Amino acid sequence: MMYKIGSNQLTVVIDSLGCQLKRITSPEMKEYLWTGDPAVWEDSAPLLFPFIGRLQNQKYIYDNKEYPATIHGFISKREFTLVKQEQEMLVMSFRSTKEDNELYIFPFELMVTFIIANNSLTISFEVRNIGTSTMHFGIGFHPGFNVPLSPISNLVFKDYYLQFQHPAITELHMEKNCLYSGKDTSRQLEHNNSLALRHDLFDNDALIFKNWGSSVSLKEITESQEIRIETNDFPYLTIWHHPHTQDPFICIEPCTSFPGMNKKIVHIAEKEDYIHLAASETYSTKILITFRG
Repeated sequence: MMYKIGSNQLTVVIDSLGCQLKRITSPEMKEYLWTGDPAVWEDSAPLLFPFIGRLQNQKYIYDNKEYPATIHGFISKREFTLVKQEQEMLVMSFRSTKEDNELYIFPFELMVTFIIANNSLTISFEVRNIGTSTMHFGIGFHPGFNVPLSPISNLVFKDYYLQFQHPAITELHMEKNCLYSGKDTSRQLEHNNSLALRHDLFDNDALIFKNWGSSVSLKEITESQEIRIETNDFPYLTIWHHPHTQDPFICIEPCTSFPGMNKKIVHIAEKEDYIHLAASETYSTKILITFRG
């Protein structure tokens, strides 16, 4: 089911399946969010939980037993329940089932809150451990934004860039199978802490950064439009579109963790970048997205 909330500056549509953002629209009907063309990429902004990316052999180990682990977890395929809806706010919740816990053995509840204030959207996440043992997970947000932002402009993909807070960020190097190689390098950014967008940036698939700061902006060279993402608790940032394509969007993905190590099946309780949440405890975090132009 689709739910709509809005202000006089933004209209947002959320699908109860996966609690996924489907549209973010300006009063002039500018569509900021990729709307999910199945011929290109069928999603718009899936939530990632309890895994980020791939794990070796699509498995994880807990208490000496192997369990299956699908890419980005399974939450995007689960139906959320409406908790509360107001004009500028929506709260939705998912509680794991017995069938879920056969795959991911930790019982949990995930609550997601969307709040619009003028030209900004805040998305808050609460993960509650409703089991009796410590749960281990990653959580992330995978929105795709249209590039160019306006279909009637004369701008093209290469007229956009990402602006960071610092002149250098750390890049995690991935193998061809999209698993972590264990190697990191420093990527020096361009003028004004920027990374110019080119389609061939993604010829080796996603770019994954750490030490990237707490905010990043998608901007055009005319400086007239901007999408700014701000976080406090997401130490990793992935940017992506399909390799060897000219996809008219870019995904900017704040995450709490990163994919598994190449040639090593992960012991989920020992993965240092995962969140390790004690029984009956709640983990909370949020993302602020501001739209200008």
